[in-house]
This record gives sequence, C-alpha cells and structure tokens, in this order.
Amino acid sequence: MIIKDLFAKDINRDINGVVKVAQEDDAATRQELEEYVVTRELRRRFGDFFGAYEAALDRPTDKIGVWISGFFGSGKSHFLKMLSYLLSNKMVDGKPAIDYFIDPVTGKSKFGDPLMDAQVRRCVDVPTESILFNIDNKGPSEKDKTAILKVFARVFYEHLGYYGEDIHLVRLEQFIDAQNKRDEFRAAFERINGGSWLDERVTYKFNSDDLIEALSESGVMSRDEATRWAEGETTTEISIDTLTDEIRDYVERRAAEEGGKFRLLFCVDEVGQYIGSDVNLMLNLQTLVEELGTKCAGRVWVIVTSQEAIDEVTKVVGNDFSKIQGRFNTRLSLSSSSVDEVIKRRVLEKTETAHETLALEYEQQQAVLRNLFTFEDSKNDLIGYESSNDFVDSYPFVSYQFKVMQNVFTEIRKHGSSGKHLASGERSMLSGFQEAAQDVEENGVGTLVPFSLFYDTVQNFLDGGIRRVIDRCQDAADKAQGLEPFDVSVLKLLFLIRYIDDIKSNINNIAILMTDSIDVDKVAMREQVKGSLDRLVRENYVSRSGDVYTFLTDEEQDIARAIHDTPVDTAQITRKIGAVVFDEIFPNKKLRVGKGDCANDFPIDRYVDEAVYGNAQNGLKLRLMTALSDVEAEGGAQRLILRSANGEAICVLKDTAYYDALEEASRIERYIMTQNVQVLSATTRLILDNRRKEQRQLEVEAAELLKRAIQDADFYVAGTTFMPRSSGAAARLTEALETLVENVYTKLNYIDHNVRDDAEVLAIARGAAQSFDGLEANKRALEDVSQYLEVQHQRHLEISMQELQHRYNAIPYGWREIDIAAVVAALIASQRAQIRYQGQLIAPTNSALADLLRQRNKVANVKVEQRVIVSEAQRAQAQRILKEIFPQESFPLDEDGLTRSAKAAFEQLQKELQDLLDREFNRSTYINRRPYPGRLIVEQGIKLCKTIVAQANDPAAFIKTIRDNEDDLYDFSDDIGPVRQFFNGGQREWFDRADELISSINASERTYFAGNSEVEQALATISEVLAKDDPYKQLKDIPACVNMVEQERNTLLAQKRNDILDQLSKTFDEIESAAQEEGVTLSSAGDRRLALKNLAHGAKSLTELDTIPLNIATYRDEAYREIERRKAAREKPKPATTSVTVTDHVVHEQPIKEPLRPTPEPKRIKLSNLCRPRTLYTPDDIQAYVEDLRTRLNSELTKNNDDGIFVS
Repeated sequence: MIIKDLFAKDINRDINGVVKVAQEDDAATRQELEEYVVTRELRRRFGDFFGAYEAALDRPTDKIGVWISGFFGSGKSHFLKMLSYLLSNKMVDGKPAIDYFIDPVTGKSKFGDPLMDAQVRRCVDVPTESILFNIDNKGPSEKDKTAILKVFARVFYEHLGYYGEDIHLVRLEQFIDAQNKRDEFRAAFERINGGSWLDERVTYKFNSDDLIEALSESGVMSRDEATRWAEGETTTEISIDTLTDEIRDYVERRAAEEGGKFRLLFCVDEVGQYIGSDVNLMLNLQTLVEELGTKCAGRVWVIVTSQEAIDEVTKVVGNDFSKIQGRFNTRLSLSSSSVDEVIKRRVLEKTETAHETLALEYEQQQAVLRNLFTFEDSKNDLIGYESSNDFVDSYPFVSYQFKVMQNVFTEIRKHGSSGKHLASGERSMLSGFQEAAQDVEENGVGTLVPFSLFYDTVQNFLDGGIRRVIDRCQDAADKAQGLEPFDVSVLKLLFLIRYIDDIKSNINNIAILMTDSIDVDKVAMREQVKGSLDRLVRENYVSRSGDVYTFLTDEEQDIARAIHDTPVDTAQITRKIGAVVFDEIFPNKKLRVGKGDCANDFPIDRYVDEAVYGNAQNGLKLRLMTALSDVEAEGGAQRLILRSANGEAICVLKDTAYYDALEEASRIERYIMTQNVQVLSATTRLILDNRRKEQRQLEVEAAELLKRAIQDADFYVAGTTFMPRSSGAAARLTEALETLVENVYTKLNYIDHNVRDDAEVLAIARGAAQSFDGLEANKRALEDVSQYLEVQHQRHLEISMQELQHRYNAIPYGWREIDIAAVVAALIASQRAQIRYQGQLIAPTNSALADLLRQRNKVANVKVEQRVIVSEAQRAQAQRILKEIFPQESFPLDEDGLTRSAKAAFEQLQKELQDLLDREFNRSTYINRRPYPGRLIVEQGIKLCKTIVAQANDPAAFIKTIRDNEDDLYDFSDDIGPVRQFFNGGQREWFDRADELISSINASERTYFAGNSEVEQALATISEVLAKDDPYKQLKDIPACVNMVEQERNTLLAQKRNDILDQLSKTFDEIESAAQEEGVTLSSAGDRRLALKNLAHGAKSLTELDTIPLNIATYRDEAYREIERRKAAREKPKPATTSVTVTDHVVHEQPIKEPLRPTPEPKRIKLSNLCRPRTLYTPDDIQAYVEDLRTRLNSELTKNNDDGIFVS
C-alpha cells in the first residue's frame, strides 16, 4: 500500500487552503461549508456568539459588536465567513448553508450539541442579509480619518445596488429610485449609450452627454436640471449621522416587510490591521458602531476580525476607547492550537483499511518511534507520537511538525516572505501539509515526511535573495561543485528553522528533522548530516557557532566572508581565554585552605601561556597552556615537569574547539568595530545585530568548551605530573593548587594551631599559653621567628611588623597574618620579644596590641625586636627594694611578673597619695584653716611614683629605674610613715583643736591671761608646734597645753558671764523703777533684756562678752532719754487765750492756740570720747581719773548753753 491510498479523500483534490472573504463562487463556497471542521475550540466560540446573538432576538440591545481575534492561521476569517453563511442561510447548490452542518451519513450536527443546534437554527430562521467584505479591499486609496465611514457607506450602498464608491452618483441613483424611474432610466441609457448602466456607470463622467440625455428622456429631470447636476460639484460628503439614519430606515423597512423580524450584518475582515495605531480611525469606528447600536437597537450587527484582541488595539491607539469596548461586548479569541485537528480531518483522514494498517505498523515500531524523535535542548514539548491513534491521524507526518510549522509560518512572514502573499495568508498550514503529502504519495508505508519538504510549499513566496541562495546551492549540487543533493535539503531545512526558538539547530536535531523513514539508521543519518553541514560551512552557505548551524542569505554570506578574512590578534584571544577561565570558571584570586575562621587564603598569580592575567601578587602560579603554546616544540612533558618545579601548577589544554569559538567571536567583534553602523542599511544592521548575538553565543559556548578542556587537561604540579581526582573544571584547578601549596609552602605546618580572632591574640600576649596534648602550640613557628629577630638584633636592624607579615606570608611559610600576629604575641608573652609603636614600648596588657600587630595602617610603624633580658641579680635587687617599700605585697622574680606587680604597687601608691593630696591638702573647705604638715612629702612621693611607672612598658628600664631610685624610695618610705600616722590616728584631731583654739584667742583676749605664766607658756608651745613642717614628734605635748588653756579660759568666761548677768539685772531693774516713778511704760524693755541675756549665755570667748556691757549701757542711755522726753512733754505749761467771732450779731469767745516751742535737745556725748582707757592701780589713780572726767563734763555742759548733755 502506498501513501496516497491511505487517505479517505483524494490527496490531490483542490483544497481551498486559504479562505478569502471576497471569494464567493459556489464551488469554493460548497467546499468551505462541506469541509469546515468544528473543533472543540470553535464549538465553544460558536456557543459564545449564538448565545449573545439569540438573546438580542428577544430584547433590544445596543451591544451589537462582535470582535473576533486570532493570529495568522487561527481561522478567524473562515469563522467570520461561516457566520455570514449561516446567519444569511445562503443557498449553495440549492441547499441552505445550515444543512451543510449536518453529516449526510449520520445526520448529526457538526456542533455536536442538540441545544446549540436548536439555538443556531432559531437565529438562522430570522431573515438576515449579510455584507461580507475585507476592509482593506474596500477602503479608499487615500486613508483619511473618515475611511471607516466611507467603507461602510460604500458596502451598504453596493448592497442596495448603488455605485457605493461615489456618493454623488449614489444620490442620483437614490433620486431615480425615489421617482420609480429605475427601469425607464436604465432602458433609456442602454439605448442611447449602447451599454448597460451597471457596466458603464463607473465611467459616467466620460459619458455625461448620454447620462443627461437618458435622465431627460426617462423623465427623471429636465435637460437643464440634468446638465446642472452633471456639471456641478461631484464630491459629496456623508456623515455618520446620515449614513446610520439611512441604515436604520432600511432595516426598519425590511423588518416591516418580514413581519417584524430582520437583521443586517456587517462582516468585516482584518479591521485591526486596517486601523493599526490610527486614533482617528478607531474613533471613527467607535462613533459608527455606537450610532448603529443606539438607532437600530439590535437589528444591525457589526462583526469584525483582528489579529489582536480589542483591548490590545485600543491600548496601542492610546486614548480612552471604553465605549467601543462596551459596544463590542462579544469577544471571541481564536488560537492556532487546533490547526492540526483541521489538517488531520480535512487532509489526512484515513480509510478504515489504512487505519488498521497503520495501527499495526505503530505496534511493531513503537519502541523505534519513541527513540527516533528525541530533540536536544528543545524549548517546547516536541515529541514523535503520543499514541497509536496519534500515529494513525498524523501519518506520514510527525506530531512535532504541526507545532513547529505554525512557528515557521509566523516567522517566515516576519523575516523571509516577499510581502503581501504570505503575509495576507495566500499560503496556509493546510495547503502546506497537503503539498508535502503529495510529494511522498507514491512512497510505501513507512516513509515519513522530512521537515525540509515544507520548503517547497513556501518557496514561491520568499524573497528573491533567499531563493537565489537555495537555487545557487541546487545548481552547485547538480554540477557536483563541492556539494551534493542531500546538502540542498539540509540547507532548506536550516532556512525553515532559522528564526524559531523551538529547536536548537545542532547536528542531532537536524538529523531528526531530516528523518524520512521509520527504518532510518540514526547513526548513518547523523554522519550524512554532518558531512552536508561541513560542506555547506566550507562553501559559506551556512555559519557554525559552536554546535549550532545557521542559514546565510546572500548579504550574510558576504559579511561572513568579510568576517572570515578579518585578522585577529592572538593576544586578544589570550585575554578572552583568561576572562572566561579566571572570571567565570575559576574566578578565585586566592586559594582558601582550611575551614571557617581558621581558613588560610593564598594569593594566586594566574597566567594564560606566558601572559599574566590581572595583577601579579607574588603568590601561587597557575598557568593555563592553550592551543597557542606548542608544548611539544618546547620540550614536551619533561620540560613542563621542570617548569612546574619552580612553584607552578600547569594545566595543558589538549582540545582546541574552545579556541576556534573564541577566534570566531573575536573576528566578529573586530569586524563589527570597523563598521560605521549608522550609515548601513537596516538589513545590514540587522545582520550585524545577529552576528553580535552569535558572538555572545560563541563566547558562552567557549566557556563550556573550556570547562571540558580543563576536565580533560594534563596537569603538572611542583615538579611532577598530577592527576586530579575531581571531575569538575574548577574543582580540578583547586585540587592542583592545593597540591602546589603542600609542595611550595613547606613551613606552612609550623602553624599547628590557628587563631580565630583578635581576642585570642590578646589572650596569648597576656600569658594564656597555648598547649595541646601537652605540647606547646606553634613551637616551630615560635623558634623560627625568635631566631630571625635575634639575627636582626645582632645586625642592629629594625624590623617592622609589616616586614614580618610579608616574610611569613610568603613562600615557604604561607602563614595567615593573624597567625603571624599570634606567634609574635606568644613571643611577647614568653619575654622573648617586644614591640614599640611610634617609639613607645607596648605592654602585653595593652588592649590595642592586637590592632598594632594586624591593622594595615599601623603595622608599618610597629617595630618588633628581640627583648633584652634583665639579669637575675638585678631583678633580685629590685625585688628586695620593693619588699621594703611595700612589705604587704609579694613580688615574683621573673621579669614580666616583677614588672607587672611592681607597676601595680606603684600605681596604687600614686593613687593613694593623690587621693590624700586632693582630700587633705587641696580642698577649698580648708582655705581658712592652717595647712596640714606633710604636703611636700606627699607631692614628692607622687612625682617619684610617676617617674618609675613611666618606664613600666619597658621591663628592663623599669627595673633599672627602681634600682636607680633606691635611696629616694627609702627616704620616702621613712618620711611617709608619720604622715600616714598623722592622718590615720588621733593626731590630726588634736592638731585641728589646737589650731581652732589659737585662732579663737586674739590679742585683746590674751590680756586676760597676762600674769598667768603657765597659760602663756602653753599658748607659746601650741603656736610653735603648729608652725612646724614636721610637728609629729611634738604633737604629744599638744593635748596638755590645749586642755590647760581651755580650762583657764572657761573659768574666766564663767566669771565674766556672771558679772555681766548681774550688771544686766541691776541696770534693767533701775530703768524699770525710773520709768514707774515717771509713769512711763517702756514696751521694748523686756525683749531687749532677754536678748542681751541670751547673748551673754551664748558667748564663746571673753572678747564676745566684752561687747555686752557696752550694749547694756547703750540701752540704758536710750531708755533714760526716752523717759526724759516723755516726762518733759507731759509737764510743759499751756497758756489759755480766746478769740472773738461775730456771727449774726452774736459774739463768741474761743481760746487762741499758741504754737508749741520745741523742747531743747540735750547734746549726745559718748563716754568713750571723754575718757580714754587706762589701768588704775591706787585710790589716787581713781581720784585723778574721776576729776578729769568731771572737768570734761562741765566743759561740755557750758558749750551746750545749759540745754543739757546726754552721756552714753
């Protein structure tokens, strides 16, 4: 059985593969109706449409728009045409369209649903006229903003029988019909002109005389009127309002004729493409549909198709077209997913016998078929056959071809077609599969259609440039000029899949696509394809990018040749290799050995052949030997072994495919850089853009190829061949470097314990010794660094921490900088090293020590030196001195322990002395107090402590300073003892009492002790002791002296206080008696008496008591003066006088008041001004003193004119 016998319908019959709206001949229409396949998707879309359409039969609606969207090949035009046929129920060969949707054998509806079938029939029963047209065909030559209106007007008037392309002529024809003169006019015109009006009206302007004559003869209008019409303005505009009014009038008239039921359809194909991004056209359509919906209330429907959904079209246009979206309430979206179902049922449907034959064939070949179609890196789920039924339905095609061909058609329309034919749908999937099947119809069962055959179905609609490439290839194959016939098929295939992303065009996938038989030998096919591709690449028909092959157009071939001839600098390729390997595959600039916080980072110097990549770090050397290095010419493996012995890990790449990819990428890059892209054509720029993409793909491919090359490479490490155990490229390089570390950094294992952080470094410096299993940590490292410091000390060379870091970080050590810091810290702790920062010795306990040993901005200024050891004798001397000075403290003999404890003791002593100085000598509360003795001793002690502590960071200098100040320390120790005893015992209390006592006895008070030799001696002793700088030995005499003076003083105070109190009592009693005698009351006398009494009791010193008698005398004078004043005022005589006042002839006598004369004011005299203080020893002294006072008083009285004197 051959293939053409498998099909239920003749494979060579004429199939209308592309449905055209304008094609309406009965034969084509009948085939369209008979073979129309209602797929599952179409059944849903028919249901959506008739649901909305039927609802409008029962109630008026303004939502009269239907928007059918779908991309090329989705069948939207066919769907629109079927709706038009069904709703108008067009008669085709004497049979209504609806009957073609009934299977003549089974009687079942294509809709597969009795309810939907009934729904469709109800809609079909409504009298309907359909105006079906492609808007681009009917549109005006110059598309303006009213183009939609003009198209609708044209098709509507044409539907009515008028010449719709000319509105001016339409108005004439309407006028003729309005007068019922149509037949008469047409007959007259045909008789006069010789041709029929319908044929000749398109040229009516050239037959104006005939037209005027016919109009006149038929009685439509007079000759003059006809002439004016013919010679008048021929351009007639029409508005949306006018057109929609006419459409409304028409449908209402037709509805009246049909008993109230009538529908008019405007079925418009490709509206979306026609509108594009034109805002005015969209607005024109919106207004037109809105007016039809409003005026016609559902009697007129507008059904349109578009490649884009309505919301996408309005989004592109940009303005707010929500109204039109509301009018097009019914939206039907068609996909291309069911195209294979249509092809299988219209073209590939099998006979019963064929079905059985193919099912048996599938059963026998199932395993072969499953393995035959396995694509590499395919983006879609591309398979051979899902099942036996799939095989039967698809044969001689393969299931994947239906999916891939849809994308091929779409992409060829974008890139490879000559324009309108393929783009407007003159080629379709249906016709493509039919023609491909026809090519193998004479072959036996088992033959498959290779994908390359589909080229023949589209070749006539491709750009000439593409066809020329294929034709030139065919000619070269026919003439055996480096190509074979199979090569042409491969080239056709490469063109078909060039623009799709479904399948990667590598050798394996191409071999699958070229499969032409179930029994094909896959290995042989692959080799045959590989041979073809090699020849096509060589002849420049195809380019190769890694394992991907691409069809080249003529212009692309020219550019490909130019790229091939572009020279490339090998240094550029070397840099690219370095970038791929050392930036992508193995981007590490350091090798990390170890884990976590204890990991060690080794710098890596990376080389490609002889060129360093990046900056050299004086670290491990990793060298990549590429195709540019002739290893054999340079001595082969033995030379590489010797070279690696110098601290290198060498990786020799044997495969060169990566180099070819990078070389081609470099050629493309350099060629494009030489082009002035701005002046090139759009096509050339597109080709260069594609070559840029190819360049990037080549670089990606090179990265993969380099990974594989490293995986297969030979390694030479540290003077020997090396075979990594790892399989990955990065892992193999890492393993080689780790082996290099073991062989190059031979003293790396001196560090047997890694430090984690700065805190651990500080702990080590402070004596937290590290030991593990009883062994000292990093012992060999300590010895190495210690010996190095000793040598530098002997040479009198300074070594910075930075230099130590560099030395022990480099080969052969490779220590981490924190571990180097820890080793130095351990040497400091063991008193074998010390560090100085900016000239200052840093103590092990300094919290900044870790920073000084590690921070980059400090290590250059940190000097590390061997520590000078202080002899045991010198340490013992210092220990003896310290024990004598600080008998309560213990001081170890080792250098650091002695320094540490001594420093603490002196710092404590300094603090104690400073506190004593601040507390007892410097406080402001003691300003009026006699200074305590011992200040100089305390200040000297503080100074001495500071001098010694200042050297504490240098143990040797510190111990020497203690020894040098031995005498001063002993002197201070002797001197400070009495000072401490003074403040800590009772001496300070007696010192304060004595000072207070001396301060309270002034010169006046001392006269009370005159003649008392014991008291005077005690006061002298107290004053002498308090004035001494070191009164400590004499302070024992102070208590007795103080007690004696205070006792004598208290006795005198008691006597004097009693005398004053007696005087106070007598004086106030006397004043009180005098006041009573004169009848005067002194209200303040009691308060004054109490105040003076309290003052006497409260006096602490004799001097205070001395002031009280004067206060008593003062008050006595004031009191008597007050008594005298009151007495004089009371006894002054008042003379009686009268005055006479006459009032109304009555005489009144009144006493006359004389003004009072002021009482003479006695002169105030202080007694102290009349008699000076003196000592009286005898009664004669008293008599002389009194007489002198008498004389003075008489003199004062005379001076005051006997007005009196007041003595106070």
